Amino acid sequence: MRRFVVTMGLVFQVGGLIVCSVLGAFFLGMWLDRRLGSAPCLMLVLVIIGFVLAVFGAYRVTKKLSE
Repeated sequence: MRRFVVTMGLVFQVGGLIVCSVLGAFFLGMWLDRRLGSAPCLMLVLVIIGFVLAVFGAYRVTKKLSE
């Protein structure tokens, strides 16, 4: 039972990390695009950066737990 709880905690942590990173980058990019009038350029760049950072963070979390 303890292993199941730890595994579910990891799943929610990694999922939350990915969702928050990508959505945060999306909304920041949308806001910056409206302020600067740069259409979807900044939003796309920030979403890609957010996704890359989220994958890197998820890798670090899972690697740290497996040690």
